[in-house]
Amino acid sequence: MNIYNSDYQFLYCFDENYNKQAFTSMISLLENLVSPVEINIIHPDENLLSKVPLKILNHTKLIKLNIHNFINTSYDFPNIDNSHVSDATYYRLFIENYIEKKVEFIVYLDADVICIQNPEEYLNKEINALLNSENVLSVRTEKVVQSNDEVFQRLKINQSYFNAGVMVINYKRWLENKITNNLLLELKKIEKAIKIWEQDVMNS
Repeated sequence: MNIYNSDYQFLYCFDENYNKQAFTSMISLLENLVSPVEINIIHPDENLLSKVPLKILNHTKLIKLNIHNFINTSYDFPNIDNSHVSDATYYRLFIENYIEKKVEFIVYLDADVICIQNPEEYLNKEINALLNSENVLSVRTEKVVQSNDEVFQRLKINQSYFNAGVMVINYKRWLENKITNNLLLELKKIEKAIKIWEQDVMNS
């Protein structure tokens, strides 16, 4: 089965501390794509659109830029104080509150990801793999369980640990399995054990 870019959208979650990095990432992505795409941003600044470079807004590979103002401000996100990251690292947990339900797949990229070649063939391959599995995410494994590894003991997990900076998400399956709700329950459950923010939550 062939999947085309009309079936997936890109997503960035960041705040004003990473505006420049995220805009640079978007430009690198658009410059390397062959097919036009939609990009979503979840961000706390209601006036972000006025700060987006024209090089992005007018790019021939951009179908639409969807900016979603993050409003779930009642959460006390763990391990943020005295850290190089902010609340924005947790925004990806809330995607179903912002992304339209009709979207089939989401490609999430951290704000500091730089694209150096066309990713479409790789993304299509990963989407096809997701369709032929029961998985919700396609991610890169960072480490495999070892009995003496701190992260596995801390989170009480016993398989593998993945990097959440680049994810291909079967969004339909995410919604069906109520992943956002489950992640927020898990966040509360393990909040004292969290070191690597939302990545720990998703792995747990």
